[in-house]
Amino acid sequence: VCGSDMSDNINIAVNNPITVISQSGDSSRCVDESITFDVNAVGTAPITYQWYKGTASLPSATNSSLTIDPVSSTDAASYSCTITNSCGTVISTSKTLTVNTNPVVALGNDTTFCEGGYVVLSAGSGLYKGSPPYPTMVTEGLSDQIAAYGK
Repeated sequence: VCGSDMSDNINIAVNNPITVISQSGDSSRCVDESITFDVNAVGTAPITYQWYKGTASLPSATNSSLTIDPVSSTDAASYSCTITNSCGTVISTSKTLTVNTNPVVALGNDTTFCEGGYVVLSAGSGLYKGSPPYPTMVTEGLSDQIAAYGK
């Protein structure tokens, strides 16, 4: 229409890309303990998360944190998270989980021995060397057995 002033309003929205603020790092746990990896990200909502073990996505791991409880030896791996919004995807730094196995102590069956006699015990983690009462602890270069003397 000639001679008329026409105008229109438009809304402009600026979306913010993902920025990772903080994230957990490498960790070590023993079997049967628990571990939680976290990633703290900001950007325009909605933000989605997907955790990976190596290159395999973990289908139920879609939050900003990943908890493994209890940890098993098969959980030893590198973990990462993809964080996505309308501006794109960011991949977190890879975190390595080292899983330490629990020690096994098998001392054998209960036993009885006479005064003046002795019995050999399997120690496993450290040995005492010398004459009774074994004043020096030795942890390298010995078998895992010690002798106990009765008085």
